[in-house]
Amino acid sequence: MNSNKHSTAAQLHIVANGIVHVMIAAGVTIAAIHFNRIGILWFYLIPLIGMSADFKGE
Repeated sequence: MNSNKHSTAAQLHIVANGIVHVMIAAGVTIAAIHFNRIGILWFYLIPLIGMSADFKGE
């Protein structure tokens, strides 16, 4: 039973990380649309945000 709970927690953690990444991507996309002039900056920020989120998740 403990191993089942552990795997469920691990799956929830993976899902939560995925949701966070989707939310970040959606927020960046919306911002790029609204602030079209600086949209290029977000193109460079997306990988940096993704990497920092991955490091925090580890």
